[in-house]
Amino acid sequence: MVNSMELNDKKGGYYEIFNYFNEWVFEIDKKGKIVYSNDIVKTILKLNKEEILNRFLFDFVSKDEVEKVLNKLENILLNNENPLFETILKDKNSNNIFVEISINSISTEVNKNDTFICICRNISSRKLLENKYQNSILEFNAIFKALPDLHFTIDEFNRITNFHAGDFSKLYLPPEKFINKNISELFPQRLSEDFINLIERTRKTATVQSFEYFLEMYDGLRYFEIRTSMIDNKNLIAIVRDITDRINIIKELEKQKEQLAVTLRSIGDGVIATDIDGNITLINKIAEILTGWSSQEAIGKSIFDVFKIIDEKTRESKQELISTVLKLGGFLIVEKDMVLIMKDGTERPITDSIAPIRDRESKIIGVVVVFREFTEQALTEKRITHVDKLESIGLLAGGIAHDFNNILTSIVGNISLAKFYAKNEEKVYKRLKEAEIACEHAKDLTRQLLTFAKDGNQPIKQVIRIEELVKESSSFVLSGSKSKIEYWFSEDILPVEVDPGQISQVINNIVINADQAMPNGGVISISVSNYIQNKNYSNVFNKGDYVLIQISDTGIGIEKELLNRIFDPYFTTKSTGNGLGLSVCYSIIKKHNGFIEVFSEVGKGTTFKIYLPATDKEVHKEDQKVDEVTSGSARILVMDDEELIQSICKEILINMGHKVETVSSGEEAIKIFKERFDSKEKFDLVIMDLTIPGGLGGKDTLVEIKRIDPSVKAIVVSGYSNDPVMANYKEYGFDDMLTKPYKFEDLTITVNRILSK
Repeated sequence: MVNSMELNDKKGGYYEIFNYFNEWVFEIDKKGKIVYSNDIVKTILKLNKEEILNRFLFDFVSKDEVEKVLNKLENILLNNENPLFETILKDKNSNNIFVEISINSISTEVNKNDTFICICRNISSRKLLENKYQNSILEFNAIFKALPDLHFTIDEFNRITNFHAGDFSKLYLPPEKFINKNISELFPQRLSEDFINLIERTRKTATVQSFEYFLEMYDGLRYFEIRTSMIDNKNLIAIVRDITDRINIIKELEKQKEQLAVTLRSIGDGVIATDIDGNITLINKIAEILTGWSSQEAIGKSIFDVFKIIDEKTRESKQELISTVLKLGGFLIVEKDMVLIMKDGTERPITDSIAPIRDRESKIIGVVVVFREFTEQALTEKRITHVDKLESIGLLAGGIAHDFNNILTSIVGNISLAKFYAKNEEKVYKRLKEAEIACEHAKDLTRQLLTFAKDGNQPIKQVIRIEELVKESSSFVLSGSKSKIEYWFSEDILPVEVDPGQISQVINNIVINADQAMPNGGVISISVSNYIQNKNYSNVFNKGDYVLIQISDTGIGIEKELLNRIFDPYFTTKSTGNGLGLSVCYSIIKKHNGFIEVFSEVGKGTTFKIYLPATDKEVHKEDQKVDEVTSGSARILVMDDEELIQSICKEILINMGHKVETVSSGEEAIKIFKERFDSKEKFDLVIMDLTIPGGLGGKDTLVEIKRIDPSVKAIVVSGYSNDPVMANYKEYGFDDMLTKPYKFEDLTITVNRILSK
């Protein structure tokens, strides 16, 4: 027998030809030992042929493939099986190499079928493509099986060739009725024609086409959307989605929008709203009567053309008040010497208030003007003391804000659900998002109303670091001003426990005053530092650690004899405004157990110092927004006197996976809570409205429920966002709170936070 080296040394015959092959050619004996190799082995195993000769083929086969290769060789020898097979080799660097090997026996004078010629081809690239293709198919099939939508394929003759339905219960016909049936055979004539037209448009344009339709089903009228797209030049795919819930929500939103419009039309005051450019976007019926402009005439016009106001005594235009609010923000009330010039030139004495409309980032996007005719009756009412007047306004504002927030909760809740159901529908989602933003503006109006509410304006505190709030609040109100701000913040400023919105209001008011004290512009200096108080000053300024906010201007200053009065309600040295700004600041800081003082020198400027108690509590961290519904399985009881709010809240919670029951009063809540507790189906969480007209509200109801099950968790909900219970909910036994109107995200975040504790 000729040994391997002799064979490799042969210069003639087929061995020499092998060196011209693009594949790796090698020879093995019956034991699998490599006795010959051409040079191509270098490209596959990264080894020279000298490094593999007299080694066994199995040395280079992946461990998982050795048994398979052994069996293959045995079968080839014994059964004359197909000599072509695939396996995995390992190269010099232990990398997997996918190969295809063909084995053939050799019969020569010197070799009596004792060896075998193997031809090895690298198929790694092909395998990679095959795997990608298989994975794509698997992924594609998995996606389509997971889709809740109905989808089917249509051939060139408009026959349905493949059909899948996520929910058979919503089918017009049983699944088997669709296969191999022409579109025209399956649906009523009207719908069949629309289907066929859709298919023809898809084939003609080679683009995605869609339309909506409805069918009378066993459970009533249902709405669907169908989308079609080409697969190849003959076949196309159709996807059908049930959009009944979306359509019903949109119809309900339109109904509620009309209700809101009716509410605005029913208000006894004139109301005009504008965009940021001062163009009118809304005018109610009373405003039409008082101005002489119809809604059709006024919408889109500048408010300065429609709402012409002058000072009764000086006859000077006062429309700059609107421009000031558009530019700087703030809330203006004008109660005397104001005249409205109607479209026909008639003059009406009026009182009015002007407030900014802000978006979610607190950017001014317009103004709202509320006004009424200044009658003899109003003159008589004006003689009432300011305290009595504010109390009356407070009762009215609180009631309106609560009812309005209930309406908004219904609207916002439905919008949030609609966004959730239509999150993949770009156009619908965009419109719903815009509607949600509009509701946020309305929510901001209720907050302004609650500023006047009796016993309201209680701070809802968070532990924060004050520096960013100070910077954001001050820089915002100076947008477009000639003045500029210089900041100085010391290191390691202590955290404070405050209501961010109220403290922002204080900063806004003081910075606006500073800017107005410098008509030609100037520098406003703002510093924040830690302050240690070592002495007690009655109950106003106690010992302890404080954060000191200091705001200074270089303006006209305040006369010494007036300094003691600047925090008095209705005291002002300005020709415009109501004199409430600094009194509100004083009230807010006092409710935060802080202290505010002022220093001023005529001609040199004014300095305000605000002292806020420091805290050792952990800084508040904002909850992250959720795009997906977090699942749960809790039993939840919802109490609200508004059935629509019950329905919305229930649907949101059910989408989260919870079991939900609803009641309309505290008495019902106590009854059902005890029944479920006695039957071992106790509730894990109760969500209760604070105020129930004519019945037990959330505060009193929780006392009774806690007697039944002290461990139950509770969330208080109210349209009175500044109610003392809302500000101090833990003192009343609640675990968290929600202010109306709330969105889908607000409810899910709060519920998840409480149930995870």
